[in-house]
Amino acid sequence: MQLIIMLLMPIFLILITLQRKIEISQGKSNYIFQTRMGTVNQYLIKGQITQFVIFTLFYMALFSFDLLVNIVLFHKGTSFKGVENSTINSHLLNLELAHPYLTYIWFIIIVSIAFGIYAVVTYILALSLKKTFLVYPISLGLWIMMFALPYSSSYFMQPFIEFDWKEYGMSMLSYLLICGVVIIVGNWIVRLRSHNSYC
Repeated sequence: MQLIIMLLMPIFLILITLQRKIEISQGKSNYIFQTRMGTVNQYLIKGQITQFVIFTLFYMALFSFDLLVNIVLFHKGTSFKGVENSTINSHLLNLELAHPYLTYIWFIIIVSIAFGIYAVVTYILALSLKKTFLVYPISLGLWIMMFALPYSSSYFMQPFIEFDWKEYGMSMLSYLLICGVVIIVGNWIVRLRSHNSYC
């Protein structure tokens, strides 16, 4: 379930929240440009905060439900399918196996925030791309690319895997840098286009 959510998350985000924005933009009536220039910054900030909060809370609820289901189904389970044999090479994995419930709660918080950030990425792509049909392949392609990097995003999105603190930290850092660049550049493009439309 977690793997399916992670791989298809960008398309899921677009389908449930951004389709209307894309349709409006394709109709050449993108409301960001119908706003007065003085309210563009406020509009962008509110929109991005809303996306972040809604999806962070949504995924927290979803993963919390998943945790409760696992507790019920696998209560008092002790088998880690040999993963415990890899703790000699990973201090992080050793800690995770020693505190599995705390690990999963940490996972819920961190991954939900990461998904909330990517919700902002898809939101700003929908507003900044002139050919808005490109939001679909670009958001999905960017997501897959971050999973294919040497420090894959999956390293910090999946608990109980055989990586240590370096891989965990570099994975998270690369994810934040890529998302941050897209958000900053996207905001700049939207503001530039809005400014030019009133000049």
